[in-house]
Amino acid sequence: KEEVKEEVKEEAKEEVAVVEEKEAEESAEKEMFAQLDDDGDGVLTINEIEAGAEKLGMGAEEARALFAKLDTNGNGEVDLQEFLAAKDDDSWLFEDKDDKESAKSEVFHKLDLDGNGVLTLDELQTGAAHLGLSVEEATELFATLDKNGNGEIDLKEFLKAKDHMFPPNPKKAGDLETPDGFSLLQSELGTYLAMNFESHKAGGLPVRCMHLDPDGIPVKGMLWKMTSEGALVNKATGMVMQIENESKARKIRVCCEERNRKVRAQLWRYTKFHTIVSGANGYVLTVRNGSKRDRAEVWTNIRVPIRGITTAQRWHFVPYDGDPKYPTYPVAEEHKALLERAMLT
Repeated sequence: KEEVKEEVKEEAKEEVAVVEEKEAEESAEKEMFAQLDDDGDGVLTINEIEAGAEKLGMGAEEARALFAKLDTNGNGEVDLQEFLAAKDDDSWLFEDKDDKESAKSEVFHKLDLDGNGVLTLDELQTGAAHLGLSVEEATELFATLDKNGNGEIDLKEFLKAKDHMFPPNPKKAGDLETPDGFSLLQSELGTYLAMNFESHKAGGLPVRCMHLDPDGIPVKGMLWKMTSEGALVNKATGMVMQIENESKARKIRVCCEERNRKVRAQLWRYTKFHTIVSGANGYVLTVRNGSKRDRAEVWTNIRVPIRGITTAQRWHFVPYDGDPKYPTYPVAEEHKALLERAMLT
């Protein structure tokens, strides 16, 4: 009976949180509209959208594309109703087929060292690091793509490769560099990203946002490093952060798992807007509901184009070279041995 009561309480809390989140979103969307409406006439022009591009967390070209989506009646203006109607439209986040084929074609020509229009096993192995693969993985990929077994891969065969076969370096022009060493990863809410040694129903170890203790010393699991290929490595265990699945759905929780270069859910980008974007679904790392409470959940959520980037979606790498301490929260029994090993590193 007590367990049932606790479940009912948790469900009630979830329902309240959903209502509060929706109310906060609508308020933020209306506030963003007002900020963009420079002349206060109740409508947005293309110039006002472009001028506010940075507030929206996008470049000028993205802003123009967004305006075209928002201006549904084609009158050259966007009113509040059109603006609010875009809150559930996240199609602008994702690359279309032509973009992906163009990117793959570019990779193919970089790998084609002698420029003869086909890739040999040697060329693919030489370019393995560019693809985020080991030499052994590149060899397996070559065998998979060489459908006719002639010892060469042409562009047509290469374009048929599924995305997970060779996870690309997720970096794009303008992305920010991250520190070489391990750092604290602070949200603009004032809390810090942490791998927790708590129970996690979905497997792996959960990722939460935590406050530093009054002594300012982080606990094990709070130090991270982003590799050149886009993996966020946790110093305590060597595990990497990933979304729990590769769904295109929003609000997918993140956790820590062993590194697997074939899993796109483990790839991230650190953008010029200080957002951390998933290479699997295009959503941004977000503190759930913008909560400042200790051990708040973290998930990937839509970067709403009409609301801009929130403080729950901005992150900063803060270098730290001290020794983290033993966690001050309750550690799950099944993770105590792992934590003890981590304390020795």
